[in-house]
Amino acid sequence: MVSAVAAMRRRYRELRMPVVIMAGTKDRIVDHRKHTVRLHQEIAQSALRLVPAVGHMLHYAVPEQVVDAIEASFGNPTPLRSAESTVERPQSASPETIAPAP
Repeated sequence: MVSAVAAMRRRYRELRMPVVIMAGTKDRIVDHRKHTVRLHQEIAQSALRLVPAVGHMLHYAVPEQVVDAIEASFGNPTPLRSAESTVERPQSASPETIAPAP
């Protein structure tokens, strides 16, 4: 699977649809700072929602936030933007500060 994911990475910039990326900040399987934030920076039209104190299975832990993110993407598509833009935060949780990549 790792080689397949690596092969897709070079095509991320070709995506032209709104993309919502969600991750729990307590995920012990995928490091949100190393992977999720980087992915958000590589996909120009993406929105990032980090959920504090939630692990890898955030769709079980906070299903209402997952549904809200999906519904928001239909009603308010993320416009194309530079990869240096701000990070979108969930409304029901306190934000976590993440520095943009150099």
